[in-house]
Amino acid sequence: MVPEALAAIRQPVQIDSLSVTNGSVRYSERLVAGAYPGVLTFAEVNISAEGIANRGEAAAAILLRAQGEFMNAATLKVLMAIPITPPDLSFHYSGSLSAMDLTSLDAFLDIAEHTRVKSGSVQEAAFDIDVTAGKARGHVRAIYRNLEIAVLDKHTGDEKGVENRIVSFLANQLKIRKSNAPDALGAMKEGEINYDRKPTDEFMQFAWFALRSGVLDAISQ
Repeated sequence: MVPEALAAIRQPVQIDSLSVTNGSVRYSERLVAGAYPGVLTFAEVNISAEGIANRGEAAAAILLRAQGEFMNAATLKVLMAIPITPPDLSFHYSGSLSAMDLTSLDAFLDIAEHTRVKSGSVQEAAFDIDVTAGKARGHVRAIYRNLEIAVLDKHTGDEKGVENRIVSFLANQLKIRKSNAPDALGAMKEGEINYDRKPTDEFMQFAWFALRSGVLDAISQ
């Protein structure tokens, strides 16, 4: 975790500002050790961070702003505030995603989730998450349409087996919300974020798992 890493440095550290321009980030996830991982990519990443330190008042926090091209398909923006000396894992982050063809996620989902997006597009999405004592709570708001998925065979990666087709049909008919948009009064289904940190979760992994819990809730019936 970021505060723990800074606290481990014995000498005082203070950096007023730090910037990264045109960087790249790869996040890999595998279901079992040794398996080929699914990969999420972020290109043309620009990051600015202010107030990096390992000493300070209770209210002092690192303010981080980041923007990048998510899977070469959409622009992701993130704003994060990380307290310097929290008594536990606590921070806040929020962000937005521009319009995106959801089939761009298949390179990751095929491997990491044994699921494939057959069709679907996001018009826009936003999230806001508070983390207190390792518990992430918040919401995801996403406007999307024509979502259809296929469940893949865990051994072959194929979607064409009879059992896979039945599971996919039931998921699309009973579990997945195909479209989500504001009604005449502006109300719409929002995904609830409810995720507690696991002992093995690292910082980026924890932030992603928490956000993913809200995305899954947003697309569920």
